[in-house]
Amino acid sequence: MENLIINKSIVLNTDAATLWKVLTTPEYTQKYMFNCAVKSHWKPRCCIEWRGHYQGYDAYQKGTVVEIEPLHKLAYTTFDPNFGLPDVPENYLTVTYELKPVPEGIELLLSTSGFNGNQQRCEHTAAGWDQVINNLSKLF
Repeated sequence: MENLIINKSIVLNTDAATLWKVLTTPEYTQKYMFNCAVKSHWKPRCCIEWRGHYQGYDAYQKGTVVEIEPLHKLAYTTFDPNFGLPDVPENYLTVTYELKPVPEGIELLLSTSGFNGNQQRCEHTAAGWDQVINNLSKLF
């Protein structure tokens, strides 16, 4: 099976603490993540959920925090039941955010893996990340 991975990045004119807050606070995630508010205790093995209403449907995704280093790195699994796949571990994607200081501010590195060769799902997810990055850029 083809190992598909999405890698995206953006440099934002902000500091790590502000970007971390934007990535982990429901009031902010609604502004860039398809009107979805995130909910989690932000500890390894804790649940993470995204809920909202977007373009006429109730959006929902769920997963688990895999790794967290506040202000530096966050990795979590995620599953969107609206994509039509069975809710089994092999259908969960892994998303990783890494925050890297750069002279212009903070570079946010995003990666998504776990597509199990599903090119359509990978392309759909990549297009979604492009929208998220565009929306994030408008916040800074």
